[in-house]
Amino acid sequence: MSPLLTDLVGYYNLDEAGDYDAAVDYAGNMGDMSVSGGTLISAGGPGSNLARDFSGGRTLTQLVNFSNFSEAPFSINFWILQNSNGGQYPFDCSAGYAGFTCFLATDAPYVNLYAFTPDYDSPGTIETSGAFGSWVMFTLVWNGADYSYYENGGLIGTAAFTPAGAFSTSIAPFQISPAFLPVDGAMSLFGIWGRELTGAEVTELYNDGNGRSFAEL
Repeated sequence: MSPLLTDLVGYYNLDEAGDYDAAVDYAGNMGDMSVSGGTLISAGGPGSNLARDFSGGRTLTQLVNFSNFSEAPFSINFWILQNSNGGQYPFDCSAGYAGFTCFLATDAPYVNLYAFTPDYDSPGTIETSGAFGSWVMFTLVWNGADYSYYENGGLIGTAAFTPAGAFSTSIAPFQISPAFLPVDGAMSLFGIWGRELTGAEVTELYNDGNGRSFAEL
């Protein structure tokens, strides 16, 4: 078995062509995500891959609570093309008050993780390139003590992140482009692992800017 399939929790190519089609979990462990907040249409993605267009407040939701985000380690890898220069949430399992979330800003620019335990915990910020209008691959790896951020396959920085207490996802679904601050743009090739990805694996996922669909893992 390919190492990239080891501890793979969920993998969404986000290449479904129909306006109302759910996002298929090809790994089969997390479950498909349903469409809400309007229609999601297919668009061109990194390399020869397709993507889902989230412009206009569109959201994908996994209504089954996702408990894996209450503990380390985990890794999240996704491609994103942002149409506007501003802050957006690529994913969330906090519903804004309990759980875990990620904020991505292109105008600042930085990426940040947050946990609600129920206290508000943040590791500080890691600067990004601030690129928008082009496809960028983001990788977040959390080992329980700190998190590392990769951009386009290369390590950008590491920040300490040890939440003050256990955080719960029992009252929040997992969402891609959550409704309270959705992505203005498109996303593709969204993967979640219940372990730390290595730098070599992140480079492999980048695949010279082409990304890797589930079949290519």
